[in-house]
Amino acid sequence: MEGPTGLWEIDFQLVTVAASSNISEVMYDKARATVRVTFKSGSRYDYYGVSQLIIDEWQKAESSGKFFHKHLRDDAFPCRIIGA
Repeated sequence: MEGPTGLWEIDFQLVTVAASSNISEVMYDKARATVRVTFKSGSRYDYYGVSQLIIDEWQKAESSGKFFHKHLRDDAFPCRIIGA
């Protein structure tokens, strides 16, 4: 649904993943299959087309960083930087 600014309203929920030296927060909008990753540097990216299955597996992973690199970044999900 469109909000008053004309932007899509997104309903992100916090996702608990293993501690990471680079990732500070992971949030997921299931309805839009969008993951928002905030890095400790302050950069924030949205990744699109990410299934709940990927999120479930990420939550079980021993290393958040390794999982992120293998399954999100290296699998080339479309993404957009939304803050730096």
